[in-house]
Amino acid sequence: MRARLPWSPAHLRGRWLEGGDLALTWMRRARIGGDDWEPPEIPLDEPVESYRVEVLDASGAVLRSTVVAMPGWTYAAADRLADLGTEPHEFAV
Repeated sequence: MRARLPWSPAHLRGRWLEGGDLALTWMRRARIGGDDWEPPEIPLDEPVESYRVEVLDASGAVLRSTVVAMPGWTYAAADRLADLGTEPHEFAV
């Protein structure tokens, strides 16, 4: 059944916004039609576009989990402070 699961996204990028929010973006991958060298956009080969985003602490424990319907998510500064406490902290997405 693992072969039927959608591929994980690639090229995770993050940039800091004013106010301390972290904007994350990524690219979806596709089994069908995703091998072109210069596609305008990777085709959606699943019935819906949906991603589970998890924020992990340094030990790998899930601090926050959310589902989004587009290849991007903003980790609000207030949420990050609630999850991690005072800055700076290591975390993984």
